[in-house]
Amino acid sequence: MIAHARDRLGLDRPMAIRYVLYMRNALAGDFGRSMVNNKPVSEDLRKFWPASVELALAAIAISAIVGVPLGVLSAIRAGRWLDRLITPGSVFLGSMPIFWLGLMTVLVFYRQLDLLPAGGRLAVGVVPPPTITGLYLVDALLAHRLKSGTSASVNRRIGGMR
Repeated sequence: MIAHARDRLGLDRPMAIRYVLYMRNALAGDFGRSMVNNKPVSEDLRKFWPASVELALAAIAISAIVGVPLGVLSAIRAGRWLDRLITPGSVFLGSMPIFWLGLMTVLVFYRQLDLLPAGGRLAVGVVPPPTITGLYLVDALLAHRLKSGTSASVNRRIGGMR
């Protein structure tokens, strides 16, 4: 069985040959088959890339909106109490393991503040916008459904606006 699996996965070939074959196939759009569901990996990539792009863009936006002003404040107030507060805080957050920071973010924004969904891109019961790009925020803007795509808890906080 082991020999059959090594042959089927191409593990009986030298690593250089496997790498060249992988790169050739990847450049052609063939990333192989998933070991979990035996579907082509490219199908999963097509399905999940929009969520990854949205997550990355949201992280960049939050970093820019929060990090740049704090860095400017820290530079302007160099050596003062604000700088002595911001610098260790940024070092602490920057050195924290990302999985732990992610769990704490879910704990704060989902459990404590009830602002964001924890199990997916949308809260339970929220209908996603019609798929145009696969990016929910862009699709909601394109479909003029931004207000109906927010969670119920956010609607309660902003006065029941729908």
